[in-house]
Amino acid sequence: MGCRIKDKTIKAGPLELYHQSVEKPVLALDALSKLTAQFANKPDFQKLVSTILFTFCGQFSLSDSFSLLQKPHVLDKGTVYIATGKFVKNKILKSLILTSELSSYFLQNRTPTSVTTLDMQGPCARFQTIFAENNVQVVCPLIYDDKLLGFLGLGPKVTKKPFEPEDIELLGSLISTITPLVVSSYHFYQLSNLAAWHQDILDNVKQGVFVFDNDNRLQKVNTAGLHILKKFDMKLDAASDLIGKQIDDIFPQSIFVDWARRFIKAHVEKKSKINRELVVSAGNTKYFYEASITDISGSSEYATDYIVTLHDISERKWAEKQELKLRKKLERAERM
Repeated sequence: MGCRIKDKTIKAGPLELYHQSVEKPVLALDALSKLTAQFANKPDFQKLVSTILFTFCGQFSLSDSFSLLQKPHVLDKGTVYIATGKFVKNKILKSLILTSELSSYFLQNRTPTSVTTLDMQGPCARFQTIFAENNVQVVCPLIYDDKLLGFLGLGPKVTKKPFEPEDIELLGSLISTITPLVVSSYHFYQLSNLAAWHQDILDNVKQGVFVFDNDNRLQKVNTAGLHILKKFDMKLDAASDLIGKQIDDIFPQSIFVDWARRFIKAHVEKKSKINRELVVSAGNTKYFYEASITDISGSSEYATDYIVTLHDISERKWAEKQELKLRKKLERAERM
């Protein structure tokens, strides 16, 4: 005869219940901790937000989520829409904008909230309707320094279970953790674009521009400057190869005779100075340059830096030489 074992209900003890209660927050914070480390050195705005959304989806067992955030560029008042699951192609959610009324509402209601319990009135009422009609379950505002950066929207759980109060509480903790990450990515994006903008300006200057620090190390060089150096060093590939090098390595004595000494002397004397007719040879060809040395003005830490600007006057010198030859030839002809 077979032996029948009665079903037994095993009750979790206090320790097991404790582990179950802390498991979700610990896992979520661990995931965000790794995310922080990943983007600490070079936070990519869109990739960061996408990773945050996927982290939330995994944490709360859902597939649909979206973010509507201000564009990182300070001059652009538009928004960036990033989404997962069915929300990726949702044109209605994608068309939402961060109105002043919406900003005012979220500044007064800062915590993650279930859409069913939102109390949006007046111009904001349409947002609540849109959220409900598009199956958005929870809205999480991202606020920093009393400014609305945007918000995250979460769709339904895969299990169809509602968001419990402890879910909302955990969302609040996670949002407060990720907001500084988003702000950091904003700042990094802005600084990166500002640096690129400055470099673009330099690269559109026809003269060669070299920026040296107070220790005579190269900090920046534009495209025209790189082309000047490449005339005399064919092995030179990119500007990045030059950054951090001493001025006498940029303008070696064997090619640019006495250039480095003159530039340093002008900087030490704190005088804006023009060195005329600096000559350098490449094979049988001589090139002539006019150099301007100017200290960077201002009260920033870079005020000790200085700029060397090189203007190629070779064509003018060659033209003057040809003109002189022609004049002498005419004078000889007149004397005959």
